[in-house]
Amino acid sequence: MRSIFPAFLLAVMAMAAKAQNPVIRDQYTADPTARVFNNKVYLYPSHDILPPAGQRWTITPVTEAGGYLGGQYFRIVIEGTERALAATANLEVTTVPAFTGSSEQLWRIEQLTDGTYRIMPKAVPGQEGLNTRLVLYSIADSTPTLAPYDFGTDNSKWNFRSR
Repeated sequence: MRSIFPAFLLAVMAMAAKAQNPVIRDQYTADPTARVFNNKVYLYPSHDILPPAGQRWTITPVTEAGGYLGGQYFRIVIEGTERALAATANLEVTTVPAFTGSSEQLWRIEQLTDGTYRIMPKAVPGQEGLNTRLVLYSIADSTPTLAPYDFGTDNSKWNFRSR
């Protein structure tokens, strides 16, 4: 009499091979990383969509927005447009059609002791008060997101080039 175990094992393996990503089903993702923030786990997958080659950003101070610890807030827009960088409630960044001066569109840029810069939104929708913890964060060539600052990694440090 033959054992049914090998047939059962093959059936289970075939089902596992057809399993789909149970978290993100509507787009291809790569290189996920999990982050814990306020006792919640956030999954940051890269969707490997890079900005168009040569895309430039214009950064200008917004003096009427006040400042934080002596530094001013900045507006960051895609060069040649009014599309402004903004923080979202799900800890992502996006561009909005026009700069309105809302807190999630204002950015604090601080130079660090190693010469790089930390970029932080003034506020994150859904969170009370000024943002003092979340920064613009990118892993490898992934689309930037918001995550807690980590001085030990280059993922939250930025450099600027004049063109």
